[in-house]
Amino acid sequence: PALTERIGSTPGIVSVSAPQVSADGDTVVFTATPTTGPADPKTSTTIDRVRDVIPGNAYVSGITAITDDLNAQLSRTLPLFIGVVIAVSFLLLMLVFRSVAVPLKAALMNLLSIGGAYGVLVAVFQWGWGASLLGLAGPTPITSIIVVIMFPILFGLSMDYEVFLLSRIKEVHDETGDSDLAVAVGLQRSGRIITSAAFLIVIVFAGFAAGEVLAINQLGVGLAIAV
Repeated sequence: PALTERIGSTPGIVSVSAPQVSADGDTVVFTATPTTGPADPKTSTTIDRVRDVIPGNAYVSGITAITDDLNAQLSRTLPLFIGVVIAVSFLLLMLVFRSVAVPLKAALMNLLSIGGAYGVLVAVFQWGWGASLLGLAGPTPITSIIVVIMFPILFGLSMDYEVFLLSRIKEVHDETGDSDLAVAVGLQRSGRIITSAAFLIVIVFAGFAAGEVLAINQLGVGLAIAV
């Protein structure tokens, strides 16, 4: 009762249900209802206040609390994750083409395109620009795991195109020793194929964006824009 009273008196909490005890008596669960909705930033602030007043052996669960914990974890590990992906891609391209400029250029261009896609996600979903075209009522939070899923998919696709194009260029250069001719012939042989493949992938991802599941909407929009 003392704990429920403390939580009930926390700013942002409108009510606390009666405790429910497990059959073996070692677990007690009760529901605290906030004054704001699950996606409202004020709800996260309320959760922080609740965590400040509960003892160490008590835990806060629920969609918003889990999402906040996931976001915090991703904020700590995402830079490492991105760094590892870039480093591995850089090393592989360097070994394949025996060049530092090629993988460096690829990494920078990938970061620009993916960063642009993240920006579009923020504009469409968090700011609500054009959200009505996707059937959304207005601004909505971006599912944090989408940011993690998008990065390796887009980096992998880009590396695939990169290797496909530069392999053709390298083959012609090895045969003729002419750099200008190698670039021209390499683009001629593979440029249309790469563009056509990318166009088909954009169509597929745009189909994701037309779905009814918010996370799939966000994934489709982000991937289509980046490609």
